[in-house]
Amino acid sequence: MFGWFKKKSPGNPPGPQIGRAEFQQFKELSKKSDLLEHFSGVCAGMPQVPFHVKADVQKMANLAQSLISYTGLDIWEIIECAESNEWGPIENKLGQTGASLNTLLQGSRPALERLRTWADENKLPPLSKFDSQAYQMTGFPRDLAEILTLRQLHLPNAGLTSLPVELHFLRALESICVDGNKIKVLPSEIFGLYSLRRIDAEGNEIESIPDAIGQARHLQSLDLDGNNLKSISSEISRCQSLKRAYFRKQQHGVSLDHRDTPLSDNAMQALVEIESRGVDVRY
Repeated sequence: MFGWFKKKSPGNPPGPQIGRAEFQQFKELSKKSDLLEHFSGVCAGMPQVPFHVKADVQKMANLAQSLISYTGLDIWEIIECAESNEWGPIENKLGQTGASLNTLLQGSRPALERLRTWADENKLPPLSKFDSQAYQMTGFPRDLAEILTLRQLHLPNAGLTSLPVELHFLRALESICVDGNKIKVLPSEIFGLYSLRRIDAEGNEIESIPDAIGQARHLQSLDLDGNNLKSISSEISRCQSLKRAYFRKQQHGVSLDHRDTPLSDNAMQALVEIESRGVDVRY
């Protein structure tokens, strides 16, 4: 483990080692000059990637996105570090983030303990590796520092009936998968998570998308197929990063773009607006 964090006084717990694993993996991949070249090309808008490096380029993209979330650097600053093999800017930013999160850990301890209790009460499996393009971890940790720095909440078919509002303390959270549960409400608080890019909640019992969706400025993918949607806030039009929004096969049996749609006129106008921006909306 790297040692770039500020020294703590004796007896204080160590700060969360935020982003260190992702940083190390990105550095290792960046040592392959051809891979770094293809990755830079993709970032510059040249999507043609040889098949034999495609998986590694995607992995680099996922890791870079995490580093952007942790450090606040942009993609070209990260690429410049890789090309020059000068990693100081990333190291320094991660150190600052770790120190800040250590303070946050102490301040949010009661909320994190409630999340741990929620995990225990629902008998959620411990955090472990998972092999998919979108999710590399599954389950839920019990260590408070690991909870605080959780990036992916992957809990499909876990028998959940609700999500705790305390999830909004997990500022590194990038993606949520709760497919196949019995959740009726998405807490408004989660849409305020700065790093949140993806929500997969197919096959639940969700009836509405709240006004808070408008706060999710970096949300790219929203999958609510197979729910019971009757209301979508027009604030969805404020999601400037959105690329995909899926609302197919709702449990009430009415397609949301049908003339008998339960959605309001304002909701339909908002969906038409985001479609006009190139968002892939499916009903």
